[in-house]
Amino acid sequence: MSTVGDVFMKVVAPVIGLTLANVMFFSGVPAMLKCKKENSLGDMNPGPFPLILANCVGWMSYSLLIHDYFLFFGNAPASMVGMYFTLVGYGLSPVGSKTRHQLELLVMGLMGAMLAVVFYLGMVTQDTNVSLTQKQTVMGLFCNFVLLIYYAVPLSTMREVLRTKNSKSLFFPMAAANTANGLAWFTYGVALNDPYLMAPNGIGAVLGLIQIVLIKTYPSDKRNGSIPTPSISAQDLLTIHDEEMSVRAPSTQL
Repeated sequence: MSTVGDVFMKVVAPVIGLTLANVMFFSGVPAMLKCKKENSLGDMNPGPFPLILANCVGWMSYSLLIHDYFLFFGNAPASMVGMYFTLVGYGLSPVGSKTRHQLELLVMGLMGAMLAVVFYLGMVTQDTNVSLTQKQTVMGLFCNFVLLIYYAVPLSTMREVLRTKNSKSLFFPMAAANTANGLAWFTYGVALNDPYLMAPNGIGAVLGLIQIVLIKTYPSDKRNGSIPTPSISAQDLLTIHDEEMSVRAPSTQL
């Protein structure tokens, strides 16, 4: 008989992870639609887009090997978003720009790695009678590699926050979602005793938590939409008023 803990870890946790994962990826759709309408990427960095696509396709493939519906539907919709972001991001990148060049290298590199994994799983393993466990290991390592790169993207931003002591470059809702998403999939990994789910999502949850701590430790002046101004005493106001009156005096005598 299943206990409440089992139900939470094997059903509730993956449902939360499935929901948060898709919410995270779909949250960027309005901004991308705006960029497309304006025919410009603006400040948006398209670099993570191929990582989103490769990450989702990788986990979908892994879900087929372990026969897991939660993992598949947690990544299937997001894979479409990743494909859309990648195509639009590449199309809006200026021709000959460094951004487009880096995007091409990233897409081709990830595609090459994925083709190598597919070739191994689809052909080599069939000819050599490799066990299902070994197939899961290869696919799991590939998924971990891509997901850890995706989670590592904010590291440079966190270094900048520590240097400037200002968290304006970090987004609290995204940091909170990453933390909750990582914890949910980590919990599900514990329930399945699956290290390939536990490891990267545990790291992702920790990175998200660090971002939240940085946001609370170094609050951004712009976060509240206002810039603090120094306090002015009544005597200072009187002095400013007298100076303004002395400047205006010559013009009133004409």
